[in-house]
Amino acid sequence: MSQVLHILRKDVRHLRWLVLLWIGVLVLRVTLSGIGAATAGETFAAAVVFRELSGLLSVLQTLTLALLVARVVHDEALVGWNAFWLTRPYSSHALLTAKLLFMAMVLVLVPLSADMVTMSVFHAGPHQQLVAAPSFLSSHLSWALALCAIAVLTPSFAIFTLTLIGVFVGGAAAILLMVSVAFAFGLVADPIDTPTLSDPTPGVVSVVIFISSALAVVVYQYRNRRWRIATAIACAGLLATIFLPDQWPWRFLQPTPPDVGRWADNPQATPVTIDPRFALNSSSDRYYETGGPPRRQIHSFLQLVGMPPALAVQGVAVTGTLTLPDGTTLRSRQMESFSRPWGSTEGLLMPPPENPAHAALGARVLNDVEERYEQWPVLLSLTDVEHAQHKSKSGRFDAVLDFRLYGSRVRGTLTIRGGAALEDSLSRIEVVSAVPTADGYRLVVRYWRVVPFASRSDYSSLAFFLRNRAEGSAVALGTQMSWAGDFAGSSLGARAVSMALPGFTYGTSGSPFTVQTHALEFPGRIRGGAVGPVRLEPEWFDDAELVVVETAYAGTVTRRVTIENFTIPAQ
Repeated sequence: MSQVLHILRKDVRHLRWLVLLWIGVLVLRVTLSGIGAATAGETFAAAVVFRELSGLLSVLQTLTLALLVARVVHDEALVGWNAFWLTRPYSSHALLTAKLLFMAMVLVLVPLSADMVTMSVFHAGPHQQLVAAPSFLSSHLSWALALCAIAVLTPSFAIFTLTLIGVFVGGAAAILLMVSVAFAFGLVADPIDTPTLSDPTPGVVSVVIFISSALAVVVYQYRNRRWRIATAIACAGLLATIFLPDQWPWRFLQPTPPDVGRWADNPQATPVTIDPRFALNSSSDRYYETGGPPRRQIHSFLQLVGMPPALAVQGVAVTGTLTLPDGTTLRSRQMESFSRPWGSTEGLLMPPPENPAHAALGARVLNDVEERYEQWPVLLSLTDVEHAQHKSKSGRFDAVLDFRLYGSRVRGTLTIRGGAALEDSLSRIEVVSAVPTADGYRLVVRYWRVVPFASRSDYSSLAFFLRNRAEGSAVALGTQMSWAGDFAGSSLGARAVSMALPGFTYGTSGSPFTVQTHALEFPGRIRGGAVGPVRLEPEWFDDAELVVVETAYAGTVTRRVTIENFTIPAQ
C-alpha cells in the first residue's frame, strides 16, 4: 500500500499544474452555467454566446482530459523497452492500482462533483442529483478508460495523439462504409419498424460492455505488457460494443406502452371511417429509403371515430392485403401519408378536429390560427409492374391499422410572477421573469429534467398558455426564442465526436440533466407583426394564470378493416 501511495503522490506532484488546469476548466464551466441561469432570456445574442461558450468549454474539457490521461500513463510507459521504471522495484499491481486511483479521484470524482454543483445552481436537490449520478459516473468513467486504453498501447504522447486521430478517422470511415453498404443492398430499416418507445436496454448493455472492455485492456497491459494481445482485446471489445447490444436477447428494460384508455376497448363505438375515393401517387424517394424500386401508393382519407378530444393521430401503420377475383394477392406494409388542408375533400361534412393541447386546456383559445389538415395514409403500396398489371381491378381488401396516437394533458398551472415553480421528483418548471408589456406579457420560463440512467428517452413537448378561468378563454404564448443546454458529463466532447463520427450513438439517451429556456410573449411577434388579431384589456391578465400543457405519445389503437370492392386507381 505504501508503494501505491508513493506513486500516487508522485503523479499528483508531477502533474499538479495540469490538474489545476483541469479543475479550472470545470470551475469555469460551472460558473458559466450559473451566469447562464442568472441571465436567462435577456437577449438572443446572450443565448447564442452562452451556447457557443458551453460547447467550447466541453471541447476544452475533453482535450484537457486526454492530455491528463496521456501524461499520467506515459510517465511509466508500458510500450517500448527504454522506460526508466523497468529498472525500479515497482510492483505491477501497485502501479496499476495507483493509476486507477488517480483517474478515479481526478478524472471521475472531480467532474462528478462539478456536475452536482451545476445541478444545484438550477435548484436541483439531493434526490435529483442522486438519480442523475449514475449517468454522470458512467460517462466520465467511459471517457477516462477509453483514453487510458489508448494510452497504455502507445509509447509517447505524439503516438497517442496520432492514434487518437486515427481512431476517429477510422471510425468515421467505417460508419460511412456501413451506411453505404446498407443503402446499396436495401438494408435500411423501414420507418414502420421503428419502435415508438425507445428501449434503453441496448444503451445500458453497450455502456457495460464498453467500460468492461476498456478496463480489461488497461488491466491486462499493466500486468503483462503485451500490446498486441491488448490491442486485440480492445478491437474485440469495440466490436462487441457496436454489434452485441442490438442482438441482446433479454430486454430487461423494455418500457410498457401507455394505456390509451377504456374508450378504445369497444371497436363498435370507435370505428374507422374510410372515404371511398382513393388517391394515387408515385413515391420515387422510397428507392433512397429502403433500396427498393419506386412504389405506386394508394391513399385514402380515414378517421378513427370516438377519440377523446385531447388525443390525435400521429401516424397510421397499415398492413394490407388485396385479394383479386383470380386469387392474386397483393400485400404491403407501410406508414406513410400525405396531408391537405381540412375541407379540401369535396363533400366532407365532418368538422375539423380540435387541437389536443387546446382540448386539454379546457378553454377557448382566442389566438388559434392553426390550420387543420386531412391525413391520407397509404392503404396499399404497389410496384410499377404490379400497378400496370392490375390497375382498375377490384377485390377484397383486408388491413390491420395501427393508429399511433399522441395526447395532451395539463402539466400544471403557475402564477404569473418571477420565482413561481412547478416541480416533481425529476423535473422543474420555473418562471424566471414575468414582465407586463403595453398590450400583453413577456415571460422567461426555464424547464429542466433529470433522466435516470436506465430510463427511456422522454420525447414529450411543452406548450405554454395564459388562461383566464373566469372568462373561459386562453391565449397561446408565442416563442420569441428558445434554447437548450446539456450540463452533464454525457455531453463531454459531444461536438468533437459528432464531427468525427457522424451518426455514432453510444450509451443511454441524451444527457441526464437537460435545461431548456423559453422566452415567451403575447402577442407573439414574427418579424414585427402580431400572430392573430387578438387584443386583450389589461384586466384580463389580472386573473390569468400560466398553464403548461404537455404532449407525448399516448399509445397505439389497432383496428381491422375490410373493403369489399377495393378498386386500384388507374391514375
